[in-house]
Amino acid sequence: MSKEDARRVRHEIFIRSILLMGRRVGKLAEVVIVSRGAAAPMGRIMRFVDIPTRRKVFEEAETLVGHTKTVRCVVHLSDGRVVTGSYDKSLIVWTVGDDGAFAATQTLCGHTDYIRCVTVLADGSLLSGSSDSTLKRWTLGADGGFTEAQTLRERAEVNCVAQLADGCLVSGSDDKTLKVWARAGEVVEMWSVVQTLSGHTRTVMCVVPLDDGRLVSGSWDGTLIVWMRGGDGAAFAASQTLLSHTGSVNCVAKLDGGRFVSGCADGTLIVWAAAAAGDKKAFAVAQTLCGHTGGVHCVAKLDDGRVVSGSEDTTLKLWATGDDGAFAVAQTLSGHATSGWLFCAAQLDDGRVVSGSYDKLKVWE
Repeated sequence: MSKEDARRVRHEIFIRSILLMGRRVGKLAEVVIVSRGAAAPMGRIMRFVDIPTRRKVFEEAETLVGHTKTVRCVVHLSDGRVVTGSYDKSLIVWTVGDDGAFAATQTLCGHTDYIRCVTVLADGSLLSGSSDSTLKRWTLGADGGFTEAQTLRERAEVNCVAQLADGCLVSGSDDKTLKVWARAGEVVEMWSVVQTLSGHTRTVMCVVPLDDGRLVSGSWDGTLIVWMRGGDGAAFAASQTLLSHTGSVNCVAKLDGGRFVSGCADGTLIVWAAAAAGDKKAFAVAQTLCGHTGGVHCVAKLDDGRVVSGSEDTTLKLWATGDDGAFAVAQTLSGHATSGWLFCAAQLDDGRVVSGSYDKLKVWE
């Protein structure tokens, strides 16, 4: 092989490596050849420009070991850390080390029963809900560590919690209700219940605030209820009950364009959008997603518009929209054990996905 041929082979290998690296991050590198005078091809210089391409394919990257029982909830922090809650009654804070792998850097103990939900508040603190009928607020210290600051007492197991745009909190529990919490003091930040939302007939499992200020809650009674504030902006009232699911509603997530998606014990998900005929405040079924063979327990929207769902069938499914705007299964992620029902999934700022189940916590990239 001549020197020129060898140089060309090295050049092709280099280009292929760049393209492969681009596919790993969901982009391709567009090679722009810029002529340097009359130089030979290998004397030219190259400029690489990121351009959007096909959506990335996920692969199992890491298994996080730390919890001793089911991982029930996961949330990511703005600094890249991850917080998980478990039936072992603890929260674990995971931090990426110099080697790029996650490691447990803090364990938060305080709950006396299963931890079922956790969210990040606007001030950077954490709020966790538990089967011990409490919510706990954990404040963020200057050193990056969390400290228990307050316990909010519920009347039953807490299954879900979220913060509203006005700073209030909303939680759902086994007593069939949701509670709206408001801050009681400015100097010492304490919270108290300002409204109880009644309407469901069984356990409330999930809640999500919509961009227009409404709430959507899902329940084991098989319904979703849309809650709207009155003209004074003070109290919520049920504005619509959605009845299309045939089993317990376990999860709900907000989508773009005012839509949302809910997951059910019958193995399906439903995408809800504004009713086509008239009232923009009313929702109707836009699409039913079939693919899982077990109950769906978690659902989340990815930054690129895809949806990820987790199920009793031990898989995660990625749903992507086609040219017709309809969702279809784009990828099935298997890696959790055959007994590993999927209970939670979240996307990190770097695009990776973290999922939690009966058996373990996994990172997908």
